[in-house]
Amino acid sequence: MTDTAGAMVFHKSFIAYVYTAVGTLLLAGFLGLVDAAVSGGAKSFVTLLVVAVVVRGLYRLAWLRSISWTVMPGGLSIRRGILPWRKLSWFNPWPNLFEGWYRHGFFGFILNYGTCGVTRGEGVTTKMSDTRMHDAKRLCGLVNEGIGTHRQRMMPAAAMPVAAPAPPIAGPTIAAPADPLAGLSEISRLLANGDITREEFDRLKARLIGS
Repeated sequence: MTDTAGAMVFHKSFIAYVYTAVGTLLLAGFLGLVDAAVSGGAKSFVTLLVVAVVVRGLYRLAWLRSISWTVMPGGLSIRRGILPWRKLSWFNPWPNLFEGWYRHGFFGFILNYGTCGVTRGEGVTTKMSDTRMHDAKRLCGLVNEGIGTHRQRMMPAAAMPVAAPAPPIAGPTIAAPADPLAGLSEISRLLANGDITREEFDRLKARLIGS
C-alpha cells in the first residue's frame, strides 16, 4: 500500500507472488524430469512445454504487479493488465458504488491479505473483486468510508437534526401598578439601584404616563 497525493494505492499481497512462483517452478520441474526421460520428437515437445510454462509464470508475475486499487477523494479506481488490448481501467465515483466487502481465511488473517470487492448496487449487480489483496480489511474500510461520507453529504436538510433555538434572555419586567405615581417612584428606585438602565427607565416612564 502506498499514499500518493491523498490517494491510497493497494496492491497484491506477496503471498500471491509466492503462489505463482512456486506453482511455476513445480510444474517446470516436473516437465524437466519428463524431458530427461524421453527422447526424439517427444523430448522437443516437452522442452517447448517447459519454456511455455516459464514464460507464462513470468507473465503472470508481471500481471499481478499491474493490479492496483486506488482509493481517491472522488471515488475508486481499479487497474489491471499488461497487454494493450486486455488492460482494464475501471473508475467509479462514490455515488455509483453501493458497498465494499472483503473476506479472508486463517492464513489471510495471519499474513494480512484477503479478497476485496465492491458492488455498484444492492442485490445482483455489477461487481469487481480481487483475491489476495494486501491489507484487504483496511482497503474495504476506506471504500465504505468514502461511500458513507458521500451519502451523508447527500442527506436532505430536513433529515438533519436541528438544534432547538435557545430561549430568549428575559430582561427586567415591571408590572404596571394601578397608581402611576407609585409606579414612577418604583422605577426611580430601580434606576437608582442600577437594576434598570436609563433607556428602560424612559420607556417604563412613558408607559406609566400614557396609562
